[in-house]
Amino acid sequence: MELATASRGRDLRPPLTSHMRGMTSPELYVFMLAVALCGYLFFNRPFAYLGVPGTPIFLGEILLGAGLALVFRRRSMVLPTLLRSPPLEALLLLLALGTARLLLDLPEYGLLAVRDAALLYYSLFALVVAVVLRTNPPFLDLLMTWYVRILPWFLGWAGVAVVINRRFSWYGPTMPGTDVAVLGFKPGDLGVHAAIGLSFVWLCCKAPTVRAQRLRLLATAAALGSVLIAGTTNRGAIVSAALILGGTALAAPRHRSFAGTTLGVLLLLVALVAVTDARIDVDGREVSLPQFVENVGTLMGGEGSTEGMQQGTVRWRLSYWGEIGQDTLAGRNGPLGLGFGPNLADHYGYQVSFDTEQRLRNAHNSHMTLLARLGLPGLALWLLFWSVWGKSMFDGRRRAAPGTRQWRLAAWLSLSVLGMLVNAVFDPTLEGPQTALWLWTLVGIGCALPWMRQPEDPSTGLTAESGPSQRSRIRP
Repeated sequence: MELATASRGRDLRPPLTSHMRGMTSPELYVFMLAVALCGYLFFNRPFAYLGVPGTPIFLGEILLGAGLALVFRRRSMVLPTLLRSPPLEALLLLLALGTARLLLDLPEYGLLAVRDAALLYYSLFALVVAVVLRTNPPFLDLLMTWYVRILPWFLGWAGVAVVINRRFSWYGPTMPGTDVAVLGFKPGDLGVHAAIGLSFVWLCCKAPTVRAQRLRLLATAAALGSVLIAGTTNRGAIVSAALILGGTALAAPRHRSFAGTTLGVLLLLVALVAVTDARIDVDGREVSLPQFVENVGTLMGGEGSTEGMQQGTVRWRLSYWGEIGQDTLAGRNGPLGLGFGPNLADHYGYQVSFDTEQRLRNAHNSHMTLLARLGLPGLALWLLFWSVWGKSMFDGRRRAAPGTRQWRLAAWLSLSVLGMLVNAVFDPTLEGPQTALWLWTLVGIGCALPWMRQPEDPSTGLTAESGPSQRSRIRP
């Protein structure tokens, strides 16, 4: 996508395997991180099940272990990084509580306790990314350039992936050793990432040429189309995308242009779908405009034609969360919650599946899961961390000059993280690496943003000096 994101005369091709030889450890790790982020973005939940065959060790855990080893080798930078980052200090408090709870539950529940603790231990990616970027600031450009390169392909793929998931996931092959469909992409995740990608296009990419402006228009149409398609099957995608795009309309340097273009493209897409009456009927729920409107109506308190399915799931979730909240406030779950290991759905009688691989373990809401497992102290530290991180993003944007890279990146990071956190209310996404790795990588970039003060190319929004290509053997 040529949105003026590549400086003329520079080779910004993705690194080939042959370039991996001779990489330093940080360079190799950033390369691995970029590949993993790309895999989770395009292939979502199935990609999360890639790992060591016959073991509970998956790609996310391997990458986290490699990152922690890298941080340990640069441990002299860890303390200065923590002391200069209030969000990371708040995160360590939360991790300390989670570790204490895990040590209590580990003898009884073993690997099940470790599995449930993924909600917290994936947050270590934020520390890893912050330390790596502090010691190697040019790597931020590497990650951003990779994202720009894959973004147009993803925006064209996201809507198609939702349809494929609805149409073929039940009949296609499964990942080896699991019941997870190879085509089992999560519509909510795809819809949220489409909105995040659209926000990036308008906040972090400049379009100084007519061709770049046309490409931005195409990206807007592809992203909005993907959000509409995802919204027909997932209400979390609707709410999250609305918040991200609404925030982008307020934060974008050319907010009137963004609002006008987005509204115009949206109306055109809706009119096109309405005229053609395009719809795909899958398992009793259509991928269609009427279904999207019905989902929006249920979010507003209305009742749709699929009353038994949609309204029933809403009542089921509210009842489940209500019991968790009541037990926590009444002290029936103990001062530190039920801990890691117990199956929450079985404990509260809300189990939806008897299949070993598909059994629900959590509260179908990552925030309520944390409340149930760590009690009010855990929830308080969870809210403290996000408050401190959000304030740091707000302060960073306020200190930066309007329109600079710092200013635009802080806005995009804040909106992206907010969208993922809101989506986690509707779906337990933060327990899986396909969302957790993205979330905590963005958090880590936000924590490192104060050290990213480099001159930028006025035509791109990226740095004027090609840090990774001049100071690193990786070429983005």
